[in-house]
Amino acid sequence: LSYNKLSYVRIGENLKFVSLNNNKFLNNIDFSSYNNLEMLQLDETSSKLINAIRFDIFPNLSYLGLNFVSISYEKLREIQFIKYLYLQNINLVISNEFMLNFFNYSLELNLSFNNFEFKLKRLDINLIDQSPIYILILIGCNLTNYDLENSLDFSKMIDLDFLDLSQNNLVEIKAYYFKHNTLITNLFLGDNRIYSIETNSFKNLRQLQYLNLSFNQLEYFGQDLFGYASTELNLILLDLRHNQLKKFEILNSYFKLLTILLNFNQIKDL
Repeated sequence: LSYNKLSYVRIGENLKFVSLNNNKFLNNIDFSSYNNLEMLQLDETSSKLINAIRFDIFPNLSYLGLNFVSISYEKLREIQFIKYLYLQNINLVISNEFMLNFFNYSLELNLSFNNFEFKLKRLDINLIDQSPIYILILIGCNLTNYDLENSLDFSKMIDLDFLDLSQNNLVEIKAYYFKHNTLITNLFLGDNRIYSIETNSFKNLRQLQYLNLSFNQLEYFGQDLFGYASTELNLILLDLRHNQLKKFEILNSYFKLLTILLNFNQIKDL
């Protein structure tokens, strides 16, 4: 029910997925029969409606998507234990308390284009248990290397399969950042300011299939970043477009690479 001028909606008892995007006139939803609702998407919806909904009354709600909405801390408290959370462009600084709960309980977490309290006050990573997260998306959050080293401990997220840190302010990748994330298949680091990647930074990423480092400031990319693998790796696509590469080491037969993107670099010979 997207892009309508509805002012009232009643949710049927058999519905499991409801999407009410871009309904700025909607100010009342009847959730009188809500027991079967599992997925709820409310993008660009009025703050009055968002703050009127009691998200914690849905016994089976496992997915919630909110994009370009304004919500209160009370609403965050109601949704902090939902397993699949996609909260993008919400008009609120996300506190360390909620970040800890998100990391401890979420399976999929997208907090792109938001502000975080740990930018000002360090998040105590010792309060994070072994996180069950396997998809983490933090695009456009102004993250720096200081944040990765002091507040975001990927070593607690050993089940990570998909990690997107695009459009941030990272300048280097250190060898220990992803040391414990052996299950990652998709790693997106594009559109940062990365000029340096330490040797062995991707050594333990034996399941990695897609690596995006486009739109950075790299001058070198070589096999030593993968620790000179002696066993076959799963890397299929490597995106290095729009860097400053002068040297690129041909990757040996241990890689399954099908596609290498090197457009807009300074490489003269391969």
